Amino acid sequence: MPPVCGHKTGLALASGLWSTLAVDQKAHFDAALRALSSGNPQAAAEICEKSLEAFPGDANLLCLSARANLALRQYSAAEKNVEEAIQRFPDFALAHETFGDLLLVQGQGSKALSAYQTAMRLDPARTETHGKIDRARDLEKAVEEERARLSARRSFDAELKKGIQLELDGEHQSAEMIYREILTKDPDHVEAARLLAGIAALKKRFRDAEIFLKRVVKNAPDFTRGWVELVNVQREMDKFDEATESAKHVLRLAPDAAESHMVYAATIGSAGDHQAAIDAYRQAIDISPDKTGAITGLAHHQKTLGQTIATADDSLDGIF
Repeated sequence: MPPVCGHKTGLALASGLWSTLAVDQKAHFDAALRALSSGNPQAAAEICEKSLEAFPGDANLLCLSARANLALRQYSAAEKNVEEAIQRFPDFALAHETFGDLLLVQGQGSKALSAYQTAMRLDPARTETHGKIDRARDLEKAVEEERARLSARRSFDAELKKGIQLELDGEHQSAEMIYREILTKDPDHVEAARLLAGIAALKKRFRDAEIFLKRVVKNAPDFTRGWVELVNVQREMDKFDEATESAKHVLRLAPDAAESHMVYAATIGSAGDHQAAIDAYRQAIDISPDKTGAITGLAHHQKTLGQTIATADDSLDGIF
């Protein structure tokens, strides 16, 4: 977490407020807003957290808490708060605008634009949202230009084809040399980095594989297969928190695909959250009732509940 201006003072304010504040939502909200406006998001986040214990589900507190989380770069916490606000109050414009802010800082210009436009539709008087819409459009344009630039690069089709054939022939070291040569000439080449990650994972060099796959999803953030393979590697490393975040990206990219829910289910199941895994597998089955892997995964976690916790052995290979 980056240092926060006035951090210690803010913490003292947050812990001392409860003896003096009137027990009402507005007083709590105003105190948190003052802390955030004065450049102390840590204090604002703590005030919001305690306030939400007293007033769970308050839309304004949830959104303000998310804004404080954003200022602290606590993106998972921000997402949790704003998603709860939207779920409870789907017509609350500020919740959608705050969600747009989260998406924008994560580089998702297209989705941020959609969130801002929803906020404007719900509350046309929110003139400050216009500027955010412009920024989202600028980001979306920049992303499209970068994609065009990447696709215009040399594809290295012949080299990739040769490397893949070498892998099929069991000559992984020779294939790896080809992929590394491609990255020497084009450090952002997505497929070469992905194939290198595959060889590294095959050799149990999971840390190397993760590095390559993070490069893949950085250069191609909408590449679902890259995210799925990153989930696999992070699970192998027992990095379940990071694997869960990566699986959430898969869900965002393909929310209507049963496979996305299977990826998420297998990941949280590996972390021991069997009930959540059951729910996710059920969503996959709702989308595609004939998904054998989802049915098997569901049965596995249902059997596990109430017994010794076992690690899910669901394979994600070949989903995308």
